[in-house]
Amino acid sequence: MTNNGKDRFPYAYEVETPKGAEGWERMYPYYYVFERNPGPRRDWESSLFWFQDGMHHGEPLYPLDAIHPMAWQWALSSYNSRTFVVPPALGISHRVLNGYLYITPIPVTDPKEVERRVELFKKRAGHYYQNWNSIFEEWKVNAEKIIKEMESLEFNDLPEFEDEEIVFKHLGLSKSSFTLY
Repeated sequence: MTNNGKDRFPYAYEVETPKGAEGWERMYPYYYVFERNPGPRRDWESSLFWFQDGMHHGEPLYPLDAIHPMAWQWALSSYNSRTFVVPPALGISHRVLNGYLYITPIPVTDPKEVERRVELFKKRAGHYYQNWNSIFEEWKVNAEKIIKEMESLEFNDLPEFEDEEIVFKHLGLSKSSFTLY
């Protein structure tokens, strides 16, 4: 905690930008930065407990690398809220502050909704726990198949120039197209 005269951590909008880092917010999508202006979004962000994700992102997050945590945010949130229906959880949200990634759990706040989700979760998670060995064996077969497919890939040098038929026959694909796809 800081010595801010309050018994709490500072809100994100109260944290100052270090000298020399001014304007860092412009490097990230607007929805990935904490809201500094008063309003519903800042109120919502201030109602949650945010913590720096030093486990996965201990260093400042490069702007173009922000797609990685976005992907696992969407996947985790979907599995929490709609697939396994974890009773008290609707996933997570992310924000960046001074280049560092912060996350927060999105809670289910209505006790009746938590109760409704319990039975769905028990059935779905229970299936995994009861069938874990066979699910794992099935996964290993699939993973080994993919490994063999990857090991059989060949990467040949591309020609210095493509065949002119690509241009004259309007093919729209070159040898590099087949290498990439």
